[in-house]
Amino acid sequence: MMARPGDPGFLPLAEVIEVQEKKQALLLDARSADEFNAGHIPGSRSLPYYEMDAKEAAALNGVKKEDPLVIYCEGVGCELSFFLGRELQGQGFMNIRIFYGGYPEWRQAGLPIEK
Repeated sequence: MMARPGDPGFLPLAEVIEVQEKKQALLLDARSADEFNAGHIPGSRSLPYYEMDAKEAAALNGVKKEDPLVIYCEGVGCELSFFLGRELQGQGFMNIRIFYGGYPEWRQAGLPIEK
């Protein structure tokens, strides 16, 4: 994926851990609902990119446009987090970062997951 000027920036694993532990941002999982249900980063909400229209209202309930969001998907070979970030930026969300290593990097680091 080629980043374009103005695209959401990236957040490395160490910073995602800190953000998640301190509840400094809402984590959004751009993968399918089935993948989310099989395992996800604790505290994250499911907002599948391909079901965005149907699930956005529930996933972003109570979220303000300036609230920090961290979006992830299935890692480096997956671009859903990037696409979702662009869509949300287009809707006026201003504080979006992408965890490009995504769920696989989280899991491979031995960090806790929820099901």
